[in-house]
Amino acid sequence: MNSVRYADSGELVLLGDIVTTRVFFFFKRKARVVYVPGISKRRSSLEYNGLTWVGLQELTGPFLSALVDPKDSRLDKSVKLIERGEPVVLPEDSDPFIEPGEVLDDEQDERRK
Repeated sequence: MNSVRYADSGELVLLGDIVTTRVFFFFKRKARVVYVPGISKRRSSLEYNGLTWVGLQELTGPFLSALVDPKDSRLDKSVKLIERGEPVVLPEDSDPFIEPGEVLDDEQDERRK
């Protein structure tokens, strides 16, 4: 897999980067990069069926993901690098991202926390 890059600057996406992204087209959020395909230990919830996602954690806590364009290995132009930060590694025994096709009810969701 090619290295993942930001669409606007062409810079490499690295663990710990502080970025802004849009949620539902309107809401701008600040987040930290916590998973990068090809750098981080592989997680099936973020690399599935030939597609990959960069894992983001909002600075307020919730997790998001950003699709990597399979043609040129770039993120959507809505994800913009603000600054380089300290790398954060997700604990191996937890996966905050839902597996593809997985549906959680409230009870299952509570157990994942």
